[in-house]
Amino acid sequence: MLRSIVCVLLAIFVLPSIAEAQGVVDLYIFAGQSNADGRGEVSDLTPAQLESVQNTNNTIISYVNPGSERERAVPTSTPPDLDVGSNGFVPLVPGGFSVDGTSARQLTPTFGAELSFGASIAEATGSENQIAIVKVSRGGTNLREDWDVDTTVNDQIDEPNGFLYRALLEHVSDSIMELEALGNTVNIEGFLWHQGESDSNAGLSEYTDNFLDFAAGVREEFSGFGGADIPFVLGELSRTRENSEGFNNNLPNIVSQGTGISIVSSEGLTTPANDTTHFDANGQIELGQRFAAAFSTSEPEPPNQTVLFDFRSTGGSGLANVEPGTPDFDRGNIGQTATVDGLGVTIVDVLVPEFEIVDGVAMRTGNIVTGGSTLVSGQDALGIDNQTVSNGEFEDIDADAGAFNNGIEQNDLNPDESLVLSFDEDIQFTSIELESFMASGGPDDDGLEIFVDGELILTNTDDGFIPLGGLAGLTIPAGTEVAFTATGSDVTTSFRIETFEVEIIPGATIPGDFDEDGDVDGNDFLLIQRTDPSLIPVWVEAFGGGAPLGALTAVPEPASLLLIFSSAVISLASRRRYPPLANREHC
Repeated sequence: MLRSIVCVLLAIFVLPSIAEAQGVVDLYIFAGQSNADGRGEVSDLTPAQLESVQNTNNTIISYVNPGSERERAVPTSTPPDLDVGSNGFVPLVPGGFSVDGTSARQLTPTFGAELSFGASIAEATGSENQIAIVKVSRGGTNLREDWDVDTTVNDQIDEPNGFLYRALLEHVSDSIMELEALGNTVNIEGFLWHQGESDSNAGLSEYTDNFLDFAAGVREEFSGFGGADIPFVLGELSRTRENSEGFNNNLPNIVSQGTGISIVSSEGLTTPANDTTHFDANGQIELGQRFAAAFSTSEPEPPNQTVLFDFRSTGGSGLANVEPGTPDFDRGNIGQTATVDGLGVTIVDVLVPEFEIVDGVAMRTGNIVTGGSTLVSGQDALGIDNQTVSNGEFEDIDADAGAFNNGIEQNDLNPDESLVLSFDEDIQFTSIELESFMASGGPDDDGLEIFVDGELILTNTDDGFIPLGGLAGLTIPAGTEVAFTATGSDVTTSFRIETFEVEIIPGATIPGDFDEDGDVDGNDFLLIQRTDPSLIPVWVEAFGGGAPLGALTAVPEPASLLLIFSSAVISLASRRRYPPLANREHC
């Protein structure tokens, strides 16, 4: 019965995905040790992640975890240490293209970066061709011996030097012949490499030379398929792993000494709590997205523009760096707009305590009103001279004694005063600089609160450049009200806005969607990796969280069939031997 099911699935998925291609195939090679083989658990994928890796473009994969060359000739172990894999091209589905890493050498429902890479690479490159991945990986192996291009036999190790390098050449060559036999033209478009854990303790000093020799050997072998210029992309080791820092820091030496080589960062890639070496399901999904983004043909966008609003040179009386022809930024003029470096800011409102004159004395009513509140004829609540107010009661202010100041302190905020602004583009705050003025002997409880669209985001009691707290990385859409509100019990204290700087975020109303295409994916990561790596944690949080279960419909039926097929592949996987290099011919 199971064989019948597998035959039906093969007819539905494998034959159409390969036989009907008969055109140009973009081939990507993926090789390395255990993180390339993959330890991401399919069971840990969220519904949103399963949906994101649906094989909508019929990506196919041919996988092998090479066995022992000596076991091929004379099997001595139980079970024999022979090749384990997919036995040719099959559809790319979650799981089934990695080995459990034990002596049993069984295919497991785990996955590596190939899963999300295969789902993302066509969009990243803009290619409409068939996508094929050839994956050759084995855990616990090193570059200096196992993957070495030098085939000299070393009797001190279990295998001759270079046994995995030879297996790689054989498997890639056989895979090309399989595609050509169906009438396809094959172009090798890239090589993904994730390996080095076994070289991070020993062999690091020679790793650069060994890898450059390895890359040169691969390019020479496959020069007839565009391989002479194969771009290589190297993945960093897990940053939580001991000894990874030295290895990762050495990778730029390979880039600088080689050609057509780049690196994808492992910043933020997650690992299981009890395993600092292997990426978990989220980590592998993100790694595959980053590998795909590294092959993107689109030009990275320039960094977002930052704009500094500077009040200092005017002594707090207005904006010092408005564009020519723009009126001074007068806080008393509600509705006024100023322009700084092309970014418009508008005074939405000024909120102040309300006063009334009782027997010639200004008294607070307890109300907070808009800035047009009148104390006496022609004078505004903003015009109170702080120096003539004592103990927060306002009882000593005498209108007849000239205790009111006709000058408006545009950026000095006394307790309960608020300056409400809006901007004409989406922005994020990158810095805020304040100066506080506190009367000697008064209570030290002054502060400044910042509200965004009526929600309290930041409470501050510091001078100078203040911590941004909840404002850090928060995209504020154009037209949203941002209120700076002073707090405290002593009205002789105040906060003055010295400067603030914002970054214009064009249309990025979805957190993490830095390329403004309506979703959070590897292309967003590529953009910020090249322009502003400090935003990587924002992308990681937005991408890794998935979607609420209630917001998703059931996984479509084709995905379910693919998962069934994945299980069938695992249960029926056969071991395959490859002919010697000398006996291979290209179609």
